[in-house]
Amino acid sequence: MFHHSLERNNLSKNVCKLLKLEKFKSQYIVNEKGKKTSAILPIEEYEELLEDLHDLAIVAERRDEPTITFGELKERLRKNGLLTLQQSNPSCAA
Repeated sequence: MFHHSLERNNLSKNVCKLLKLEKFKSQYIVNEKGKKTSAILPIEEYEELLEDLHDLAIVAERRDEPTITFGELKERLRKNGLLTLQQSNPSCAA
């Protein structure tokens, strides 16, 4: 359950980002007939798009994986030393 909702959340964020492409300042290279053949965009925007595309590919690849609960996720992270009890309960932070 947690895994799928996380996937949907990431997918929604990425789709929203892709739909906001109109915010990019589009510049094009055209051929002799005036047909657009290439796009020019700032490297930061290009890298953002590549990252979003990568994220979407991962979501698609993992679509059929079994889900785990948030509690199970925290337990796995604790077992692997990636989460301490203090990190998993922010109210315990000093």
